[in-house]
Amino acid sequence: MKNFILFISLTTALLFNISTAKSQIVTEKIWVTVNSINDLPNQEDGKLVSANQELQQLIEEFHIQSFDQALFNSKREDLLKVYEIECFCDVLDLEKRIVETSNVLSNPQPAPEYDFMADPDDYLAIFPNDYALDLIKARGAWNYTNGDTSIILGVSDGNFFLAHEELENEFVSVDVPTSTPSYYYNHGTAVAATAGGKTNNSQGKSSIGYNCRLALAGMGYNYIMQLSNDGVPVINMSWASGCSYNAYLQTLINEMYDNGTILVAAAGNGGTCGGPTNLVYPAAFDHVISVTSIGEEDNHEKTIGDPTTTHQHNSTVDLAAPGYLVGITVAPGYYIYGNGTSFAAPYVTGTIGLMLSVAPCLTYEEVEKILKETAVNIDAQNPDYIGGLGAGRLDAEAAVLMATSFCTPDTTSTPDTTSTEGSPTIEIDTLNYNVADATENPDQETSTTSQVAELDSKDNMSFDPQLYPNPTLGEAIITWDIDQHTVISVVNLLGEVILKKEVNSGTTSMKLNFPNPGVYLVSLEQAGQKKWSGKIVKM
Repeated sequence: MKNFILFISLTTALLFNISTAKSQIVTEKIWVTVNSINDLPNQEDGKLVSANQELQQLIEEFHIQSFDQALFNSKREDLLKVYEIECFCDVLDLEKRIVETSNVLSNPQPAPEYDFMADPDDYLAIFPNDYALDLIKARGAWNYTNGDTSIILGVSDGNFFLAHEELENEFVSVDVPTSTPSYYYNHGTAVAATAGGKTNNSQGKSSIGYNCRLALAGMGYNYIMQLSNDGVPVINMSWASGCSYNAYLQTLINEMYDNGTILVAAAGNGGTCGGPTNLVYPAAFDHVISVTSIGEEDNHEKTIGDPTTTHQHNSTVDLAAPGYLVGITVAPGYYIYGNGTSFAAPYVTGTIGLMLSVAPCLTYEEVEKILKETAVNIDAQNPDYIGGLGAGRLDAEAAVLMATSFCTPDTTSTPDTTSTEGSPTIEIDTLNYNVADATENPDQETSTTSQVAELDSKDNMSFDPQLYPNPTLGEAIITWDIDQHTVISVVNLLGEVILKKEVNSGTTSMKLNFPNPGVYLVSLEQAGQKKWSGKIVKM
């Protein structure tokens, strides 16, 4: 028999006040671009010392304590020059000085201040029903798919009880801090179990993602960037990083978007950032699906008639999903009801996992279009919040049904290798993945074109491989147009090399076999340099 507890501490512990007002001189952080890496200070006898006289003056005047590379998992040269400065100072004065006079530092931006977005209630619960799954028509969605184990749901959160009955053996990777507060585990476990915990196992609760599996990571932008680099197709962020726009972070979000990553974030819990109409980041960034809360009656006010009980509603919200009094699990054997957009977001993330299970080639734009076009209009139930709840309430059944009409694999056509127009390889564009991997020079950038992955270097623009059909039912052909000794590699989403083969000059094509459903990275190397990479889906 399961144990149940009163879980009181999360309500106060998880909701820290985020404020951009700096009225006291305290230890503060900002992000800046270091124009020349040679000017970076070193630690000498416990103090920061820079060879640059201007930077040394800033260090001393503003009592700067540290310079740490902020976005080390990015592959963009400009983002690798972004550093987090911690100072014992009024950070607004430091920002003003940098903008007005500094030659060594530029473009100061607010540093993220991470915070969860959940407030579980403090009473017992054995769920007599799961209204949230019923409301979004989960069982209808499961009529089309129970989810594919090859579809990975990324969950970036505080930490996780890995031995939890809902999570054990349900994840393919874990990348978390070595030490975090206990409530980090409670929050992360609740979010992960909602999105993709074990289902149909005769215990606990069902997850919307059903058979989709999880990639678990810590809370923060470097963690989600690594998930994106690893090829995880959709990532849940049930946390806030601040209340104001950060151009560095938008650029990083854009990099993940270019990778083909679909990002979902909790919109905020009403009091987040000082009020329910205020913008909360990362949810308010471009290329992020922002999710707010509704209750069992499609009510945006948790207590109907009390406007002080709403979660976020603003112009950046894209969807609403159950986030009031939803069934969650916060620790092994403990199941309670909770409130928070932290729990609304993973219903959307898990639904996207189901959509990708029936249509792996869906792009961010297609996923967003399907979710919004199939959403249930809830303006009549919420007349005071029209325009602030996005397209309406998530309908998982309708979304998965619409997704089934996308990207049917074509195994009969062959491409015209003399012209990319009209070629079946157009399907590779619908994957919209950045083809760089973690072993590449971080100063190099890659992107996709409408036909195949663009080359890392302008010098190689004539190199034009074709990979088809994509998606495939099992076999695919890759061709290339530079006749040299070539190394072909195929890696799955777990990072396992399933093929590495050398082909001598005189051969410019090869048949590939993909044994299991999933997403694979295919890469070509010539003269010791990676020339091309692209994703392919095995249905």
